[in-house]
This record gives sequence, structure tokens and C-alpha cells, in this order.
Amino acid sequence: ATDEGAGGQKPTIAEKLVRLGTAAELFHTPDENAYATVRIGGDDGHPETWPLNATGFRRWLQREYWRSYGRVSNTQALQDALGVLGAMAIHDGLERTVHTRVAGTDSAVYIDLGGSDWTAVEITAEGWRIVTEPPVRFRRARGMKPLPNPERGGSIDELREFVNIRDEAAFILYVGWLVGALNPKGPYPVLVLNGEQDSAKSTAERVGRRLIDPYCPEFRSPPRSEHDLVIGAKNNWVLAFDNLSHIKPWLSDAICRLATGSGYATRTLYENDEETTFEETRPQVLNGIGDIATRGDLLSRALILVLPPISAGDRKRESDFYDAFEKARPRILGALCNAVSAALRNLPTIEPESLPRLADFGAWVTAAEPAFGWAKNTFLDAYQHNREQANELALEASPLTPFIRELAVDGWQGAPSELLIALNDLAPDPLKRLKAWPKSTKGLTNELDRLAPDLRAAGINAERGRDANGRFWAVAKV
Repeated sequence: ATDEGAGGQKPTIAEKLVRLGTAAELFHTPDENAYATVRIGGDDGHPETWPLNATGFRRWLQREYWRSYGRVSNTQALQDALGVLGAMAIHDGLERTVHTRVAGTDSAVYIDLGGSDWTAVEITAEGWRIVTEPPVRFRRARGMKPLPNPERGGSIDELREFVNIRDEAAFILYVGWLVGALNPKGPYPVLVLNGEQDSAKSTAERVGRRLIDPYCPEFRSPPRSEHDLVIGAKNNWVLAFDNLSHIKPWLSDAICRLATGSGYATRTLYENDEETTFEETRPQVLNGIGDIATRGDLLSRALILVLPPISAGDRKRESDFYDAFEKARPRILGALCNAVSAALRNLPTIEPESLPRLADFGAWVTAAEPAFGWAKNTFLDAYQHNREQANELALEASPLTPFIRELAVDGWQGAPSELLIALNDLAPDPLKRLKAWPKSTKGLTNELDRLAPDLRAAGINAERGRDANGRFWAVAKV
């Protein structure tokens, strides 16, 4: 309390707060957000990382002021001090990446367990252990819930009791998605759970989420804008959407970008010409009745599982079900940690020639197969079959498909406007009045560009080009 302030004067409250704040490690992220890592509980305590403008850091700073001076800081002084500390973090602090739930280094994967002691699971090619001070920095969103400490000796087969997935290939895909969601680098296929009422789609979604990234609320409704989707991705590792009946085209495109990684920029609040940027890649899971994913680009990034209905005799009391799951959850999480360790160990030996789209995901899960006792390429075989079914769904969802097939029988080539006329001549009037039917050559080109990979997989080549007469489309059987 006897420190001198500026010009030899008695230090202000803000100056005292700044000096207390410099006891924390101040740093900034690549997008220039200011952060601080503080040690809670003295020298024997644990580190916590908070944005400087978050409640957690404010409370820590106010507590330090009370402990040092026995007084309460006023709001304006606290705000002034945070401004100075933020400037120090940006201009004097190191640049570090801050992660949500899952992070990676060159040789390890870290999972934030989300508990009050801020411990994490460290997974390497040699195995896994719980560490008190991981070398990566995690941030905590307000809704994040803790994971249990994983336990050794568990088996992924214990998971079968808690998901209504009876088909063996579908169970392999579900487990593969869980293992893929623990890869810090992505990309991540979108897990789509279909089925009629009483097929426990939401339960399978909830169980998967509680094994990887428990959060409150567990499910979210469809976002109203891409900005809302990206904000959700900043605060969640897994995005879970429940009971969807339809996915709008803009949302389908945004989900695709988030699955494989892309940036998003928006105007910074209260600024005229400054942008705030986000660049995230996230695992996502959707569920709904019927075929909620219909656009080809989303289907090409999706794992689609159809869950069977549960008979009345097979239903369980919810309280009994989740009590049993909570007892098994540490062992199942331990089995997933074993799989991640196997993936790190075996990944360098995976041959890239046989990998599908989302090749990094396919390689990661293939490398993890030995941890489950699966034969070589068990996952890729199931994945390839699922991709073929997704191709069929994409073709069935487009009103153009039967008429493109018809033109392909003898082969067809002509200008885009001529192709639109040819398709209009083949299609009945009620079909042409549908919103999904292209009304212009631009709309036709956009639809065929999306459909072309699925048509090719079905033995039809639809490609566009340019010759001396201008642009053209060519349709033929492969």
C-alpha cells in the first residue's frame, strides 16, 4: 500500500490493480484477443486461463486487490486497469493459441476434463495420463461441464448398451465419429442420426456428447445466422442439433464449412471498418425424422445412421439408464483414450492411396482400429458403404436426377440454356413448379455442380466445359 504512483504521487486504485494484474502471465491469441493465465491456490495451486474481459479474471483481480489492500475496488478503476493490462497482453505478451476442450501438439493430444482443478488428459503414442499443467492453454466457456477421469480396463463394447444402434457397421461408424472428434486437427464428418419416433436418436446424440464435450445446454436449435453458428463453435467443441425437420441451404453450406474448416469475418462491434475473424473446425451431430441432410455437399461430409424403433418391452427408465451410463462413462472414455493413443502410434504407417474424401479423418480412425480389436480396414469398409448410400440419397433428393439419367442413355451435349430446355421438355409441369427446380441456367449450373460427384458415383458423367461455340454441358454414361 506504500507503492508510489505516477510522478511520485500516491498510486491510484487503477494503478494498484495493474500492478497486481502483472503477476499473471499476460498474452494474446493470433486474432489479438487478450488473455491471462493466473495461478489459483498459491505456489502449489493450479493455473487457469481466462480472457481479460471474462468474469473469471475480473473476480481474480478483485480478490487480489482485497487481499492486498483490504478494500473493494470501484468499477471504473477496474475497467481502466483491464484496459492497460489488455494493452500489455497485446503489445508485450507472447502470442499463444487458446483451445476449447481438445488440443494437440506435434506428439500429443490433450483433453480438458473441465473440472475445478483444471486437469487434462495427455495422450501420446505410448499411452495416456492425467496431468495438472498441460503445455497447451484451454479456455472455459460458461456452459462447459466436466468429464470424468478416464479409467483403464474398459472396452468400447460397453457403449453398445447405451445407444440404439444394432447394425454392426453403423456402430463402427458411430465409434469412428467419436474417435475422430478427439483428433485436434479435423476435418470432422457430420454425424446425422435418422429414424422414426421412439428410436432414441436424441439419446445417442446425448451419450456421444457426454463422452466428448458435455455442455449445458446439450442441444441447440438451428442458428438464425452463420454468425450464431460460429459463436457456438467458439464455445463448444461439439455442436449438437436436435430434432431437425429441415436444413436450409445456407445452413447446410455453413455446416459444411465448419466440418472441414473455413474462416468467417464480421464487423467488430462499435467499429466502422474493423473486422473480427473466426476460424474454427468442429465435430457436429444432427438428428431428425426423415432425410434431413439432402444436399450433395453435406451428404459427402456426413455419416448417416438410421436407428430402428425401440419396442415397448425394451424401454428403460431414464434415471436407471443414465445411472448405469455414468458408472460406465469413465471406462468408455478410457477406451477412447486408448484409441487416440493407437491413432498417434499408427498414423505414420497408413497408406493414403485407399483413403476416401475427408482422408485425414479416414486415416485417423483407421490408425485407431487396433485399439478396438477390429480387422484392418473395418472402418473404411463401413465408411465406403455409407458413402454409397449417401450418394443415393443425394440423387433421390434432386428432381433433376431421373431426367439427367434419361439424357445420359444416348449422351447429350449442348449449351446450358439448351440443357435447361431439354430438361423442361422431359419434366411434368407440377415438378417444374417446385422451388427446387432450376428456373435459370445459373441455377441449373449450381445444382449440377453439387450433383456431379454423386452422379459420377452412379455411373453418369455430367461436366461442363468451353469450346469455340462457348460454354457447354455434356452428359453421358461412364
